Amino acid sequence: MTSRRRFFARVASLTVGSVAVAACGKDDGSEIETIKGSKTGSMEPDLQLLDAFVDTIVPRDQNPGAVEAGATDELLAWFDEKQKEKTKAMEMLATIDSVANNKFKNSFKKLKLEQREKVLDLTISSRDKKYHPARNTIQRLRSRIIRAFYMSPTGWAMLGYTAPFPGGYPDYSTPPS
Repeated sequence: MTSRRRFFARVASLTVGSVAVAACGKDDGSEIETIKGSKTGSMEPDLQLLDAFVDTIVPRDQNPGAVEAGATDELLAWFDEKQKEKTKAMEMLATIDSVANNKFKNSFKKLKLEQREKVLDLTISSRDKKYHPARNTIQRLRSRIIRAFYMSPTGWAMLGYTAPFPGGYPDYSTPPS
């Protein structure tokens, strides 16, 4: 099973009420700190951080991932329409970056795929109420990213699907020769 499928299965099996007492602890047993105020200083998301998040949801392996399929651009277009979702996404990105810094002493965007998956697992499975907004945003964005990926020509190619009329709709006024 590819890491993409393993991660989908793992994240999909988590529920809001998952028991994950150890999930929010560092290796030394102390609690992971969250961002105080969780407001990012800028009104624009960190594109590298957003790309890392998108790549974690549908990573590139032997096939292109969501970043290559344009899912980041889809999210940015959606954020332009929904300012509230953009704000929630920026807060979620700040939270997962904070968790990454606390757990792995590095920014989320600089972590390996397995470490980024662990950060998302920790955030999603945490029972701590301070992670609820980030968890909800991760789940909402995850479905948008997966949808954007599988509705793109890149996703179609991975599935072996071809559009019903690759050359456009036939002109029925002229019979085929």
